[in-house]
Amino acid sequence: MKWPVTALACAVFSMSGCGSDSQEAPTPPPASEQPPPNTGQPPPANGGQTGNVGDLTPTAVGAPLGAAVSKQIGTEGGELATADGALIVIVPAGAFAVAQTVSIQEITRFAHGAKGRAFRIQPEGLHTTAPMTLRFRVSDDDLAGTTLDLLTIGWQDDTGRWHAYAAPQIDTAARTLSVPTRHFSDWSMIAGAQITPARAIVRTGENLPLQVISCRKTGLPPDGELEIPTIGYDDCEPSPIASFSTRNWAVNGAPGGGGSIGTVVADADRWSGKATFHAPTTKPQPNVVAVSAEHRFDDGNGPHQLLVANVTLVDANATCDGMGAVKLFDVDVSLDDFSYLATAEHRRHEGHHAGRLVGKLTKITQGNLPFDVWMSTEEPLRDGFVKMHDSYIYEPPSGDGYSGTVVADGIPHDAPNAPSFVSLKLDYSTCTFDLFASFTIVGTLTHDGESVEQPIGMGGLYLYGQAIPPEQLGTDTLDGRAKVQVSTDTEITGYVPFQEAAVEWQMSGETWARWRIAPRD
Repeated sequence: MKWPVTALACAVFSMSGCGSDSQEAPTPPPASEQPPPNTGQPPPANGGQTGNVGDLTPTAVGAPLGAAVSKQIGTEGGELATADGALIVIVPAGAFAVAQTVSIQEITRFAHGAKGRAFRIQPEGLHTTAPMTLRFRVSDDDLAGTTLDLLTIGWQDDTGRWHAYAAPQIDTAARTLSVPTRHFSDWSMIAGAQITPARAIVRTGENLPLQVISCRKTGLPPDGELEIPTIGYDDCEPSPIASFSTRNWAVNGAPGGGGSIGTVVADADRWSGKATFHAPTTKPQPNVVAVSAEHRFDDGNGPHQLLVANVTLVDANATCDGMGAVKLFDVDVSLDDFSYLATAEHRRHEGHHAGRLVGKLTKITQGNLPFDVWMSTEEPLRDGFVKMHDSYIYEPPSGDGYSGTVVADGIPHDAPNAPSFVSLKLDYSTCTFDLFASFTIVGTLTHDGESVEQPIGMGGLYLYGQAIPPEQLGTDTLDGRAKVQVSTDTEITGYVPFQEAAVEWQMSGETWARWRIAPRD
């Protein structure tokens, strides 16, 4: 069951037309065809990197995620942080000769051994007279499969190669990593070694292959600007050194594990560096076990670090059939705050969107079907919010173009003729679900200087074939998140902002969709 773009959506956004042909989302070019890194430059000649830089393997350049944050910082210094405090840029007094607009943009991560999130800091090519500080906050997700002592911070040079700090400042209590820099670039946290997978879901009686991987390091001379040791990080993969530096596999601290919690056995071939976790035949309580190994990083010369993979055990025969008995669900679906760009011939549309829909889903299907459908049509979605700030322009050669803005920020629109709504379809044969959410709101449309307040369709979220996580089977609850790309195609998973349907748009941008659907008490 696929949801078409509804006539409702076409009527809501007065500028939009409705066409029957959907456009496929643009396919990003392969890494080999991507443009060169749009990053800061490495230090100048008198402080530049030499030696084995050319031996490092370049990576693709990160693509922007969401909206950037920016701030003007003067000669007196200042700080700029992401909205959630994941990264802080600290500029001391005297670092800037004149005021600079500093920005932080989250990007996709491609660094060898990347952990956590990556960021682009601008302006590019800036070299300050005094060192600035970059401070990354380390989350539980960042530490999955590795340790704080094995994390560092790296930056990408203009050839796509990665340089990392041999000894970042670690604040164990605050769980932060800090490094000095005089220039801006693309930055990422990096793990020198980690166990993979760091998290996994395994059914009782099944096996899970595990592997400790270590990043190949290339020694580089000190950074001439800061006189600090620098390491070139390269491909992260199994290696003989990594294999022989790993020992003492255990489950919940018990060497080799045991029957009730599962066992772990190192590969007989020491060169492989692998191990296999064998899940017990009965789900234990609690049903999350820690599979660990001791690993000696730094080519076998450093101290042993305990690397841990968390394994969630679920029943082998768990199903989703019980959800069919649920008549009413509480639903909470949201899109994280993000920006997107849509371009077409002589057209440009920039949008900044976010939204959350909270309410109830009522079962509308009856009888013995292989699927069921729940919708929010019985009760309007009055809780949550919809927020958008769009600008558009059309500049044809004829000169008779137009421009305008769409601004809205408030509760979801719930009028019968243009409601926000959510639909859920559950397929019992595959234990997968489709989820659709339409975001509408009353806002202000300004077109060529004339403004009108009216219902406006922000866009639709389309999630198809989402697998119910094994640990949620039998709970009658769906709780998760997915990263979605902006698209023009309603037949694939993505977020589709309402645009003029007859135009062949090229879209870029992505965000996180989140949902929680639970039986109504």
